[in-house]
Amino acid sequence: MIPMALDDFITQLRELGYDPAVGPKNFVSFNYEILIGPLRGKQIGLGFQDPSQFPLNPPGGPCVSPRLLPLRGGSAPPLEGVHAIDPAVDPSGEWEYWSRPFHGWDKTSRRVTDYLAHVNTLFDRLPDDV
Repeated sequence: MIPMALDDFITQLRELGYDPAVGPKNFVSFNYEILIGPLRGKQIGLGFQDPSQFPLNPPGGPCVSPRLLPLRGGSAPPLEGVHAIDPAVDPSGEWEYWSRPFHGWDKTSRRVTDYLAHVNTLFDRLPDDV
């Protein structure tokens, strides 16, 4: 059974025209076209690790596939804070997690559209040579 908060997240994605899938450990993923920034127009997989606290809390940073950035620790986006995800969720190693907290979530309507706007900002801030 899918937790109610996770179901709300999935329902909002479907209302926006996405076809999300739920994988191991409530990993939610869907096909996504990057709308802004140097990778505009690129088709990727966009995912979120267990967004079951939604809408009280936003999902953690986004996960992307294929990997777009080198894995790198640190806390200086856009090129640091890029990590592999749990092998139980991603046994083939195709996904990367971007540690990018959404500050100010409490000042939004707490909808998927607000979170996707945050994701678009992250793509827009990538360097041109990505």
